[in-house]
Amino acid sequence: MSCRQATLGDMKAEPPVKCHLYSRFSPRPDSAESESCISQVRDLREEAAKRRWKVAGEFSDPDCKGDDEDRPAIWQAMAALQKGQVLFVWKSCRLARSVYLSEILHRHAREQGARIEFLHGRNGDSADDVLVRQILAAVDEHTKKANAARTKYAMLSHQKNGRRMSRFAPLGRMIDPNDPKRLIASTEELELIAQIKAAVEHHEGRYCIATKMLRKSGVTFRGKLIERQMVAKAIAYDGPLALPESTEPLPVSVLPEEVQRALMA
Repeated sequence: MSCRQATLGDMKAEPPVKCHLYSRFSPRPDSAESESCISQVRDLREEAAKRRWKVAGEFSDPDCKGDDEDRPAIWQAMAALQKGQVLFVWKSCRLARSVYLSEILHRHAREQGARIEFLHGRNGDSADDVLVRQILAAVDEHTKKANAARTKYAMLSHQKNGRRMSRFAPLGRMIDPNDPKRLIASTEELELIAQIKAAVEHHEGRYCIATKMLRKSGVTFRGKLIERQMVAKAIAYDGPLALPESTEPLPVSVLPEEVQRALMA
């Protein structure tokens, strides 16, 4: 047998790299500008075919936030990883929007002898690669928090202008019976808030006395007996207030007997 024949006989084709595809998508106001799970997986399949990788599994979290650790598909994908395999992700922010969670996932992959790679983004395990990855994860985390804050204040601004933004109307407002997309002032709730504010201003033990007073008089809030938490919200309310005709405290007769004795002492 010649040397050439022995060399060719000993050569074996390397098995293709096996990869698992992971995608994540969280619906939000600017979702039209984001890649859906379907489009992410399509791009990952095309790139895997170009690299001659064999797709061993596909995992998707279609309605999960990037900083949420309780994502079924990502942990199923991590459990499926074996030595030499790759978890292929469209972009780092699709894996996680938390520096801590991102590093946990990368560490888990390394412990399995596997790795995580991104279609768009820097890959590798050198010191520089890890630093860049952590910086990008920190930027993603900050961006998520900034977007959440911007969305919150935009919703509050819309609500202030009378636009309905949630299932329930905020304190002091009610859904417009003539237009379910709009909010109008609730005179009944605003008067109740004013009474609570007046009561805690005139009596000792703000939360406790106001709650007992309103319960004793049979006053309810949206069909329920008024609880301590609702009283606290009424006291903290700083929106426009329609004061009742009199801001004097409610008659002492509606207070529990022990409170009446204390006030008259």
